[in-house]
Amino acid sequence: MADKVSIFDFNKDNSRNIYLHGLNDILKEIFLSLGGPVKTSKQLGFKYTKTKEWLSGRKPISILDLRKVLRLLSFETSLSYIQRIDGSKLLLSCRYSSAKILIPKHIDADLAYLVGILMGDGSLSGSSLNKIGNWTIRAFFDNLQHQKIFDSILKAKFNVSPGFGDPPKGCTVSYCCSRVVHSFFTDLFEVCNGFKCDKIYVPNRIWKSDSKVQFAFIQGLFDSDGTFTKGSIKYSTTSKKMSGDVQKLLGANGFNFSVNVWIKDKKYLPLYTISIKSKKSKNLFYELINFRHPNKKFLLEKYIKAP
Repeated sequence: MADKVSIFDFNKDNSRNIYLHGLNDILKEIFLSLGGPVKTSKQLGFKYTKTKEWLSGRKPISILDLRKVLRLLSFETSLSYIQRIDGSKLLLSCRYSSAKILIPKHIDADLAYLVGILMGDGSLSGSSLNKIGNWTIRAFFDNLQHQKIFDSILKAKFNVSPGFGDPPKGCTVSYCCSRVVHSFFTDLFEVCNGFKCDKIYVPNRIWKSDSKVQFAFIQGLFDSDGTFTKGSIKYSTTSKKMSGDVQKLLGANGFNFSVNVWIKDKKYLPLYTISIKSKKSKNLFYELINFRHPNKKFLLEKYIKAP
């Protein structure tokens, strides 16, 4: 199903470095069905001392090694275990971190909203070129209440309590350092690591989701890079692809809008601004999308409910 999230969607490099806790009972079952721990270890090409740690629960198994184990099974049996594992309450960790992370099992409105925020006023950084990696997820805010909304969703989805950094003047920042969370957003939702201004677009999983999830994603974008001023709802981005994707989503749901491209000079990227100006479309935005950002939500609601 389009709304499902699987641990097996992490890429090969991340699968090697992300570990699963609490699978020892399932692994015992699999190893027994394959002829026992010693025989299975030989089939895998691993020392029995390594697999023994997994079976006892003393050490977690990497996603990559788990894939190797499952490949020893028939297709149907492997698929049933994949579904069972994905349905379990799993804790994930990185090789060099003691923190154990939850990951969401389904794509819902709150998760889509987080992705929208990160596509807008967020940033991901990290590198596999060094041992620590510094895998960091940051989001910047101009409103403390809005920051609390983001933090509470991040906590609920990943069991992560964000830290608070030293941001540029006029804003606040929430951040967490976790390869698991970083990899979740890069691998499953195509959020860029590093410079992202003109590289963002609507992720494939959002396109495949229902309208409620798509609207929540757009809400995250508008809460980050959108405004409500002079009776006009606007969203601005330097990504031509994102601008086109948002236009497509809005147009498919009955919105009327205009698009303006502003080019300052060759030193700067073009800025694409989508403006929703008609009363009918602003009412539709209020009903289907709205803002979560407290100030923007207040202004739009005041406008909509004005006599």
